[in-house]
Formats: sequence, structure tokens, C-alpha cells
Amino acid sequence: MIAIAKKFLFIGLLFPFTVIAQESNQSWLTTETKSMAYSDKIATLSSSSNTSVWNEADSETVYPLIEFYCENNSPVIFLSVNWKRFVSSFRKTEIGMAIDNNKAEWMSVKVSKGSQITTIDNAQRSKEVIDKLLAATLLKIEIEPYSEPSIFSEYNLKDFPTELNRLILLCKK
Repeated sequence: MIAIAKKFLFIGLLFPFTVIAQESNQSWLTTETKSMAYSDKIATLSSSSNTSVWNEADSETVYPLIEFYCENNSPVIFLSVNWKRFVSSFRKTEIGMAIDNNKAEWMSVKVSKGSQITTIDNAQRSKEVIDKLLAATLLKIEIEPYSEPSIFSEYNLKDFPTELNRLILLCKK
């Protein structure tokens, strides 16, 4: 009986460390879309935030998802962030992007009809952001949801250049 209790205690001590390791193990995922029934996106590069944000509507913690994507018949790559929570009821808002702990650069972004996804839909602006990220190691994005304090997402850019090259090849098909 004591041996069983010790095993459960040992497992209980390991579990929190496993959860911490999983949360901090952020990676980039490149995917090619086979069916375009619901989206014009043909390829995406995405990663979940290292940090979580609180979604008051569902009383839960969520991890925003950053996505670089190209659309059918175009090699242009755009950038969006799915905050997985309400961010604005307006069609445009601003986000602040801080690269490698430098001062945040604020830019206007489009907000989805569902009020959760922000998109840099200007090709030149997206290219400028991507070019800056290629030489960086950390990206922090800030947004101020309407009538709420700011929320932040954070992305490790360690494997970003390699995965971006894969995305570029898929977008040129």
C-alpha cells in the first residue's frame, strides 16, 4: 500500500514539470492546404504563443496563434494573429510589434468579422515585418482590446527562417 502511495506521489511530482515543458516547447509548423473549400490559403506557417492570454468570454486561458500564409495564385505572404478571444468590434485596430525586446512598432491591422483575428493585409508591410523577423530571436505582439488592458503574445523565432523558406517554396507552386 505504501509503495502504491509513493508511486502516485512520484507521478504527481512529475506531472507539473511535464506540463511546464510542454508549454515552453513552441515550434513552427508549415502546412499545405489540399482543399480550399473554406479558405483561399494554400500554405501556412504557424506557431502558438509562448504566453497565454485570458479569454473572459469563456473564462479560460488561450494561446494566440501567429500565422504567415499565401493565397491561391500568389506568392505574397501575409501575417495574421488569431488571438482566440475578442479583441475589437471595429474593422481596424492597431498592434504593437517588439522584435528582440526593442521598442514596439505600432501598425494598423484589419480585424476579422469574428473580432478575434488581426491581419496585416498590406503585402509591402507584411514583407517588411518578415524581413525584420529573419534576423531576430523573439517577437512580442501587443494589442489593446476595447475597454480592457493590453494583452501580449510572444513567439520564439529560432526555427522561423528555415520554416519560412519551406513556406516560400509552397507559395511559389
